[in-house]
Amino acid sequence: MPHKFFQGIPSHAKRVFKGVLFEVWQWEQEIFDGTKRTFEAVKRQDYAEAIPVLENGKIVVIEQQQPHLKSFYSFIGGRVDAGETPLNAARRELREESGLESPEFFLWKRIQPYQKVIFEGYHYIARRCRYVGEPTMPEEEKITIHEMEFDELIRFVNECDTFRGMQSQGDFIRAKYDETERERLKKLFYG
Repeated sequence: MPHKFFQGIPSHAKRVFKGVLFEVWQWEQEIFDGTKRTFEAVKRQDYAEAIPVLENGKIVVIEQQQPHLKSFYSFIGGRVDAGETPLNAARRELREESGLESPEFFLWKRIQPYQKVIFEGYHYIARRCRYVGEPTMPEEEKITIHEMEFDELIRFVNECDTFRGMQSQGDFIRAKYDETERERLKKLFYG
């Protein structure tokens, strides 16, 4: 089910560009004064993110470097490949980027964050994770794994200016200042 405000691409739209990651769609639409205008939207693959909670209770954050970007921190994730479910994408990304596997995935959030860039994001909490081997990450990424206690993670997400994860940052900000929100988030992470 799409985000409640998401309208999608109309069935009469035409794809005017297809790249490796993005498609551009255009359509004529009547506006309120009766005239028609060309509207457009960009479409991309959905993504899945996993927040790994280890068997010892620590939470994994990765430090990532890509050839065209400065180093940044995030949770584990990436795009959902064609024919893949979001849950399977989260499992694959978890294994590729960290060498972790989890017997318990909990869908925390499903979002459609932008109006004109169409895709959905699936945010999972992967509980009881354990290392099962070396990461098998793609050559375009260099990843360093950082394990943090829950309270340390709250501080880190609130203070790190290179943390990427705007869809979950609000939850961490509320958890920093509101004990009820902190306990709610802790319960989500640990079940």
